[in-house]
Amino acid sequence: MEQNKVEILQTIKRLPAYTKLLYHLYRDPAMTKTQKVLLYGTLGYMISPIELVPSIVPVLGQIDDLIIILTVLKKVLQMSDEEKANHLLLEHGLSFEMIDEDIAISKETARRFVAGAGKVLGRTLIFAGKATFYLGKGIMCGVKKI
Repeated sequence: MEQNKVEILQTIKRLPAYTKLLYHLYRDPAMTKTQKVLLYGTLGYMISPIELVPSIVPVLGQIDDLIIILTVLKKVLQMSDEEKANHLLLEHGLSFEMIDEDIAISKETARRFVAGAGKVLGRTLIFAGKATFYLGKGIMCGVKKI
């Protein structure tokens, strides 16, 4: 678990580089319409209240956005000239391997978060069930039988 925290923090530290790369791609006149549609669609997804996991959901909402952004960024770069894509990545201190690694780390973080939340929810439901049972039993014991 601790290793995953370190890894996701490294991914978060790379966010400024990813943001600068995305901005560079938005402004690049060589981007095709398809590439721009992917980039604009991603931006629209991020600011839209209708998302797979809404951003209002702590941690998971942001990780969901991160996975989408990185996946689209990788796709847009793969659609570019290989030499130009590698140059842009190098210019921003990134690589395809880093993007793949950050996607994998983000997915694993989301998986662990959901698993942990499920455990907490399960324990809460068990506690609530037991409390309700004992409360009901106590009430029933206090009722006189006729």
